[in-house]
Amino acid sequence: IEACARVVACQGSAECQVAFMLEALNGARRRTGFWDKGQVQHWLDLIPRLLPLVSPPERKARLTELYWYHAGLVHHLFGDFDKAKEAQDKAAMQANARGDEHSVIICQAQSAYERASSALMRGNQTDIRGALADLREKSFRLNSLDDSPTGKRWKLGNGPVHRLLAHQLADEPYEMRARDLLCLLQLPLGSLGDMFGDEATLLTEMCNLDSDTPLALLERTKQ
Repeated sequence: IEACARVVACQGSAECQVAFMLEALNGARRRTGFWDKGQVQHWLDLIPRLLPLVSPPERKARLTELYWYHAGLVHHLFGDFDKAKEAQDKAAMQANARGDEHSVIICQAQSAYERASSALMRGNQTDIRGALADLREKSFRLNSLDDSPTGKRWKLGNGPVHRLLAHQLADEPYEMRARDLLCLLQLPLGSLGDMFGDEATLLTEMCNLDSDTPLALLERTKQ
């Protein structure tokens, strides 16, 4: 994060400044206990002013998409789930314009999770049920992703975790719950580092709460 900030301070090309600020945002959101919220907000405000200066058009389009994606994740950490959803919707539109179906699926799944998060905060049961149905529909599309590291992280990690967490908080059962728990078994949690701490924590809690959890899941939490 500090290295990216120093490069940005060197006032390189608009493309380089945006790319490094996006990398800094990506790093900052993974280490929220150490970030400077004011600096993160400064990057969120500055990047849109630099994007019009980026060329060629294809590069501008990709960086704009990445901006909205990372901005959405940062807004989620700020607790502003409506802004987070709006940002992910914009990222999905950018990805669709580029013809990148995999990125569209990821951004739409994240958008559905933000909708569910917002509904849970408001507490309206009709809105919650609608949001959970949307989350199940959009996040199950992640299963069509490839077996690249990103594809596996979303279809075996983020997708199941988002469904499990949202339904647990809403106290709503759903048909594929056991399958989602088993999906987490396919992730090498220890080797993926702190960024998968949520998955490990959730897996443990689900095992503690569910007397029908397969023995293999219980054994996994002891490792």
